[in-house]
Amino acid sequence: MYAPQAGYKEDVEEKFLQDFDSILIGIPESEEICIGGYFNGHVGVTNESYERVHGGWKYVSRNDDGDQLFQAATAFNLAVVNTWFQKSPKHLITYKSGNHATQID
Repeated sequence: MYAPQAGYKEDVEEKFLQDFDSILIGIPESEEICIGGYFNGHVGVTNESYERVHGGWKYVSRNDDGDQLFQAATAFNLAVVNTWFQKSPKHLITYKSGNHATQID
């Protein structure tokens, strides 16, 4: 799946989150879920308040979209898996342009 990019109208992001929740609600608790995609959020380097879903390894600071991802992960008993593995410094950055660098979450 692919979340709307930053800057989209708020109603587009809200519809995406509602659709995402609807799909997850329909999956029986007995099923294991693996979601692949790009949520367009930064979950940040700290796992404060989200220790169960964030492993503590990441890059940059958390933003609002990262908070939304954590809220969904918490509600549906999921984890943001790429935060559970330490990466070497050269592998932390997945996009760089000028003075800006990010890591895909």
